[in-house]
This record gives sequence, structure tokens and C-alpha cells, in this order.
Amino acid sequence: MIGKNFVNVVFNSCYMVFDKQVPGFRIIYKKEISNLFNERLHAKKLKSKNIQNPKIFEVYYFAMFRVFYKRLRDKAKIQLILKFIGKKIYDEFKKKNKLSGNTKKDLALIQKYFQKNKYYNNAQVSWSDKKRFKQVINGCVVYESCKEIYHELGFSANLVSKVMEAYFNEYKLKVFEKHFNPYQQHKKIVEFWEFK
Repeated sequence: MIGKNFVNVVFNSCYMVFDKQVPGFRIIYKKEISNLFNERLHAKKLKSKNIQNPKIFEVYYFAMFRVFYKRLRDKAKIQLILKFIGKKIYDEFKKKNKLSGNTKKDLALIQKYFQKNKYYNNAQVSWSDKKRFKQVINGCVVYESCKEIYHELGFSANLVSKVMEAYFNEYKLKVFEKHFNPYQQHKKIVEFWEFK
């Protein structure tokens, strides 16, 4: 099961975005997401609605971003939503983890946080030099949804990247994710990062 607190932070932060922008959006979006969520549960023959269950979490996650795209039709705005969620997860992570400012050590702590919350099986970071590294995420619970969103809607909905970006922003590190298809390997999200 995915960590309860982690699940709450992910989904509650989504609706917080809309509450800040337009009061009442939460009701509209939540209804549409709920309808699509139930449709996909039925299609996948899933009877549980326990959002901590990885399969159920993934269905809801997909429904959420599918509705965001349908309503907003703006990838830049969706990226801002993802950035907001990533920052909220990062804030939650910091409550129980002491960061040192050492990038390698801190990224390892972030990886352990996601692993502990059962968001993925494991992740490895390998550095090609001081300015470039590759991250491989294995067994992410939303892999299939993220892959579908990427190919159908044209953006990556990987939360790990957004949490890392929140970390880089806090330490004023100019790091960017290079353009590529992160879902080319089965069940693995492969990301390439570079310091400016």
C-alpha cells in the first residue's frame, strides 16, 4: 500500500490549485474525475476504491490528469499544477528528513522517501560527470498512466521529477531535464539531467 499521508498530499494539493484560482472549480473537476475514475475501474474490473492500493491510485491519477487536460487544454498550466504538487510533496518530505545541501546525498534521501511510501520499487542515479546524471526509476506505480499520458497528451506527469525540481529550486541550483521520451524502457522511467 502507498503511504496514506503521501496519497493525501498528492490529491489534496491538486484541488488546492483550483481553489486558489477559481472557487468552485474543485466541485466541477472532482465530479468529472470521479466519473472517469469509476469508468476506468469498471473497465479494468477493479472493485476496490482504496486509493492507497497502487492499482487504484494509478487509475485516479490518470483520471485526474486526463480531466485537467480536457478542461485546460494547456500543457504549461498542467506543468504548473505538477510543480505545485511536487513542491507540496517536497515540503512533506522535509518534515522528516534533514537535507545537507550535498546534491548526491540529498537525492538519495528523496529516493528513499518515494521508496518508503511505495511509490516505486527503487531508483538509481548514475553520474557521467559533475554536471550530468541519469536517473532510472523502477516499478513506479503510475508508470502505465504516465506512459499513456505522455503518448496521448504529450507531457510527462512524473512526480519524482517535480520533487527534485523543488529541491533544486530551494538550493538555487540550475538543473534541467533534457528532452527525451522517459518511457521507452518497460516499467522504467529514464531521465537525463544536466546542470547549467
